Amino acid sequence: QMKVRLQAAYAGPGVPSETLPPQEADLAPGLARTGSWAVRAPESNAPEGSAKLDWTLTAQELAAASGAGGGDAPPASDRLAVGQRLQPAVPVRTQQASLLSLEAGKPATGIPVAPPKGALADANGLPRGGLSIQVRSSLGGGLPGVREWFQEYPYTCLEQTGSRAIGLRDRRAWDELMRRLPDYLDPDGLVSYFPGARQGNEVLTAYLLSVSHEAQAQGRQFAIPEDLRKRMAQGLLDFVQGKITRNRWAPQRDLDVRKLIALEALSRYQLVRPRMLGSMDIAPERWPTSAVLDWMALVQRVPGMPDQKKSLQAARKILRARMLETGTGLVFAADGNEAWWLMVSPETNLAKLVLVAADRSEWRSDMPLIAQGLLGLQRKGAWRTTTANLLGELAIEKFARRYESVPVTGRLQVGMAAGKDARTLDWSQARSEDGSTSF
Repeated sequence: QMKVRLQAAYAGPGVPSETLPPQEADLAPGLARTGSWAVRAPESNAPEGSAKLDWTLTAQELAAASGAGGGDAPPASDRLAVGQRLQPAVPVRTQQASLLSLEAGKPATGIPVAPPKGALADANGLPRGGLSIQVRSSLGGGLPGVREWFQEYPYTCLEQTGSRAIGLRDRRAWDELMRRLPDYLDPDGLVSYFPGARQGNEVLTAYLLSVSHEAQAQGRQFAIPEDLRKRMAQGLLDFVQGKITRNRWAPQRDLDVRKLIALEALSRYQLVRPRMLGSMDIAPERWPTSAVLDWMALVQRVPGMPDQKKSLQAARKILRARMLETGTGLVFAADGNEAWWLMVSPETNLAKLVLVAADRSEWRSDMPLIAQGLLGLQRKGAWRTTTANLLGELAIEKFARRYESVPVTGRLQVGMAAGKDARTLDWSQARSEDGSTSF
């Protein structure tokens, strides 16, 4: 017979260590016993709320029982080390995000900060979470709030899954979606939001073709398999030419708007000819903003478009007239002149304007204000929808590539106003990540 003392303890970064009360057990020959403790999960002081608990469990023989015949043999013992991930019951979330432009020679920039009302406290009674300061040489390659938003997004229709895969640069998720894409295609070559639908959607088909093309143009490998892409493009061509129809509820007549969406996607693959617009009433001043943007893209891309220069000037005049200056940026006025039922919003319109006009000389002076306006529409570091977050991320990356080509040099000082814990950061020591340098 053996008398054993069991002990357990844990420690970990961001959590107070604890040694649990020891237990004793009597073990007869051939007998096994289970030792257990009731443990309350500790509060983590780590800013993100999660932590790793490093457990150590020991079993130590106290003394050999009389008559055991053990002689002078040392007491038996054993030790086990295991790790356990501690997850917060209420995860830390971004509550507010600010974007600032820093320039050498200007006065120090100050931001008033305070814990959010009702913030939960950690084990020390201090508000959980903290301040995360990220300094980047570029607007692109970052957007941590958008990445966090996509990581936590729970819904899984075709648009949402595709947007999330590209937004997170998750090739595995995209490849799996492409493997299942035939299940979303209808006999006409149009995709639906969910597998097995009787009719596909021309707007969704155009969106998937467009974001795949835009991502590839920026060096991301998110292509649609060629055979499926050709079927989808043919479906859009048949829709534009009236060979197939898709009639669904809308608060106003939108056939021309939907055709423009389809033509914009097709123009990315050099499949549009000017005659394809023959059935449409070309009246951009009466169109919603999204349609004007699609029209401008068509005029830029399609060879042989009549009055190209005049049409681009008219499109710019219409778009600028619909924009407001917010002090730090340019945004489209929320005047209700939007085809929201076609996955359109002021955020997606502003992102599309950056994507379409970033290379145009006539928009060059406006483009920094437009990019600032787009970022200013974020709430808690992200935009409102999957389409807005993906198009917004692609737009900011394109802006950064065109307008932020000069390397950042020098030093930066970051600290609290009281002067405590100030740090000086040297750009020569910055890490390179996603096409920019950062701390």
